Amino acid sequence: KRFRRVLLSRGVTEEALASVEEEVEEAVRDAMDFALESPYPGPEELLRDVY
Repeated sequence: KRFRRVLLSRGVTEEALASVEEEVEEAVRDAMDFALESPYPGPEELLRDVY
């Protein structure tokens, strides 16, 4: 809420904020759908990219 107030006080419009919020919500929904539809990784992936 604080960041939103700062943006509004600096000239960002409500419409611009709403547009960004919609884009972010869509991106999160798409990522969730992708994750839920993807198969679980196999055991060979367990230690991949672990340093």
